[in-house]
Amino acid sequence: LSSADIAHIPLKGIRLLETLYPDPGTRHLSDIDVLIHGADIPRADRALRAVGWRGESGGMWDRQQRYHHHHGYEPPPPLCARLELHWKVASGFEGPLSPDDLWTAAIRPHPPSLEFQFSPPTELVTLLLHIASHGYNASPKWLLDVRLFLESQKEIPPQRSSQRTQRHSG
Repeated sequence: LSSADIAHIPLKGIRLLETLYPDPGTRHLSDIDVLIHGADIPRADRALRAVGWRGESGGMWDRQQRYHHHHGYEPPPPLCARLELHWKVASGFEGPLSPDDLWTAAIRPHPPSLEFQFSPPTELVTLLLHIASHGYNASPKWLLDVRLFLESQKEIPPQRSSQRTQRHSG
């Protein structure tokens, strides 16, 4: 995405693998989740397909675009992890955590690049929204991710995080 000049934010597992897990082999990834601006979806789709990623098409593309929050892409060999290209963190959770709000709150790393990241409180809310969006099908690894994240973030005031989570949960 960077080579196509598309700003992006690694989400969930891939981001946590870089920040929480000392050995990449200790955190299984079934896919790689990346948030981009909604307006960049067509350009990102063309860039991914140009280098061999196979994505949804036709009716499935339209359905995902209208009712969901990401498009899925199968990798070219020898890569094996599926890519989920998000324009929202989760379906059905707009309000105060809209995509525009997330991008406004995003932090550009130094030196500047097109790979942004979230502040710890925002990242925590995105992790919790992801779990909530799966309901009873939440994976135990996601709960472990949240635990490790909280243990690593001593500077998040518990009261502020709780209030923010309650505000976004409806």
